[in-house]
Amino acid sequence: MKISRLAPVPGIVIGASVMSSKASELVIQCRNCQNTQHVPVFGGFSGVTLPRQCERKRLPNDPTEKCPLDPYFVIHEKSRFVDQQVIKLQEAPDKVPVGELPRHVLISADRYLTNRVVPGSRCTITGIFSIYQNKGSKNSSTG
Repeated sequence: MKISRLAPVPGIVIGASVMSSKASELVIQCRNCQNTQHVPVFGGFSGVTLPRQCERKRLPNDPTEKCPLDPYFVIHEKSRFVDQQVIKLQEAPDKVPVGELPRHVLISADRYLTNRVVPGSRCTITGIFSIYQNKGSKNSSTG
């Protein structure tokens, strides 16, 4: 299977989260100068990082004080959201080599693709393969 390519994946749905909202575009505002920005949020399991410093263009000899670090907050009423659901798809039992455990993949379904399958459904899902770093799976060694 190739990363960042469109690929069909046959299998059995073994888990489906409840439908939730995910931001598709955030509107953020500086607490100090009220400067607003529109920040796009990409699909899948990616998140967004807010800017650490205010990005307002300051004029030379501007008498106002500089904005502090981490000045932005999210304005939920002006931001855009889409429906999202996480689905766990297990490799089809007839495709698993004898003596091996079936593998599984996590799928991020959004918009009109949510609430289409239930656990136990056999299906073939076509999507783009990508990798991500799970926050809880960082290896740490003690010694």
